[in-house]
Amino acid sequence: MSPSKAEIALAAIDDELKNAKRIFVAYSGGLDSTVLLHLTCAAGYKPLVLHANHQLQESSDAWAEHCRRVCAGLEIPFEATTLTVKPAGRGLEAAAREARYAWFASKLDSGDLLLLAHHQDDQVETVMLRLLRGSGPRGLAAMRASRSLGAAQLLRPLLTVPKSELSAYALEQGLTWIEDPSNDDADFDRNFLRNEIFPRLEEHWPGYRKTISRSAVLCAETQRDSQLPTSRTAVGDPALDLSGLPQDSAAAREMLRAWLQELNLPMPSAAKLSEFVRQLAEGTGAQLRTKSWTLERYRQRIICRPSELKEAPAAIEIADSYHGEWLGSDSLIVSAAGIKGNIGPCWIRTRRPGDQILTAGGHSSAVKDLFQKAGVAPFWRSRVPLLGCGEGHASQILAVGPFCYSPLAKASGITVEWRAPTIGAFQIS
Repeated sequence: MSPSKAEIALAAIDDELKNAKRIFVAYSGGLDSTVLLHLTCAAGYKPLVLHANHQLQESSDAWAEHCRRVCAGLEIPFEATTLTVKPAGRGLEAAAREARYAWFASKLDSGDLLLLAHHQDDQVETVMLRLLRGSGPRGLAAMRASRSLGAAQLLRPLLTVPKSELSAYALEQGLTWIEDPSNDDADFDRNFLRNEIFPRLEEHWPGYRKTISRSAVLCAETQRDSQLPTSRTAVGDPALDLSGLPQDSAAAREMLRAWLQELNLPMPSAAKLSEFVRQLAEGTGAQLRTKSWTLERYRQRIICRPSELKEAPAAIEIADSYHGEWLGSDSLIVSAAGIKGNIGPCWIRTRRPGDQILTAGGHSSAVKDLFQKAGVAPFWRSRVPLLGCGEGHASQILAVGPFCYSPLAKASGITVEWRAPTIGAFQIS
């Protein structure tokens, strides 16, 4: 029997799979991801499976248990998480995607691969939705078959395979999956297109999936030679270098739209974008703020950072290490085992006026000066964890986040790893 289109599509990424440090599969329990998981295992791989429970259906816990049982039967590792979805003006679907991809990014390391089960029908829906929103060529390129996700790589091997082919494969293999009742809810834009519009299109243009998908590929090809001048800040925020921003206002707005599209953030109004470009032309102080994210100029870059974060807590005392959340959402790992017994208890806190740290040569540097030297934008300076020890006049700062260590900290092998909740973790296109 000749291989199916789905099997051929997975075989096309065999080199990437063989060279991956670890292979992850995002598994919802639905038809598409069930087929992808089965294909991956049938090809001889043992993926690590990630399931995100968004708590949006009464049977969400039962879905997670179904996925767990399937993975137990396949003898592959399974990890589920429960996410709290807050629309925050973006809509339920977008908020769920953002939370899900943020969790995915937190599980992946350099060299890892994450496989997603988006197929040709999904791609067509994405193109149509972006066309209806007035997207340009970059937006109409829709979902990419591969892209980075944090330090890892994301692949969509089934992006050229119609859903009908996945259904045929699942029935042939006798697979079981979950039907999401929300797929029939016409209040969701994708469902309206899928259930009301596309059947009418197919009556007149039976090959519309293939031709619209080809348009997405052509749009993507036009963008390959127009790379955005992007970078990352010291904290990890995505940034756009001002040196690469066109002087022409219209061209500058188009580049900003392309960048926001790349970050998969909702487009601000044309008026807000025009005002931001005008502010940029005037120099300092440019800012475009939404409920969840903010664009602002810092030095010679435009940074995209969260709009609101929790306030700093009081100092916390640690023995010789700390591993957990910081300020409710940041990830913090401190290892200070090398000084145990030599100095009193250590503590972690945020900066205070007049804070200084001893540096090489017996000199002291103000923490605020170190932030400037390291390129830490003002927004983040009140969140950077400071590791110190002692009390009162005998207290001393050992480390300013991961940016600066005192001679004692270096000699003791102290390390501080801090990951702030930057917008860059939420790239989902």
